[in-house]
Amino acid sequence: MISVTTVLKNVPFSNNEDIFEASTFFQEGLEQTLQGVGILTEAVRYSEIRKEEALKKARNNFSTVTCLADYLVKEHGITFEESHQIVGYMVGEVTDKGYGLDEMNEVLLMQMSEKVLGKEIRINDEVISKILDPVYNVQQKASAGSPNPLFVKQMLEDLDTGLKEQKKWLAAAKKKVENSYSKLASEEARIMN
Repeated sequence: MISVTTVLKNVPFSNNEDIFEASTFFQEGLEQTLQGVGILTEAVRYSEIRKEEALKKARNNFSTVTCLADYLVKEHGITFEESHQIVGYMVGEVTDKGYGLDEMNEVLLMQMSEKVLGKEIRINDEVISKILDPVYNVQQKASAGSPNPLFVKQMLEDLDTGLKEQKKWLAAAKKKVENSYSKLASEEARIMN
């Protein structure tokens, strides 16, 4: 659908013989997209987020380990590649033993940094635990588009403002079209009489 939309956008009047077949694909794609949006709307409407369960899963799925790698780059001056290799070895070690994220600790970091760099990096367990905490992790991401609650709130407010502006524009455009039809009907009546 995106490809067809791009083609239609770049052709004057969007409905000439050269791309006539594209209209069929566009219409089918649009219908499927609208059906998908409808299904997604209903799924979200009747979904219930179990916050405690979500937090528990986030704490155990290794989704925050990249933050540990970022911390190593920032605070210990190693390369991005080296930090990800160290953290990758740490994750491999704990998962091979059937452990979880809470076993990512100072001793393991020292072992894996020695293996990769030939020297030990020390970060105490409390700092590692904090870095790997999903709540702390989200709060530290402070930029537009991030999951930080303050930025999400701002994005939602901006979207709401934009939606109100678009609705206002649409109402004015509809009024303009209605006025045009009214003028057209008046002119047609004048000519016909």
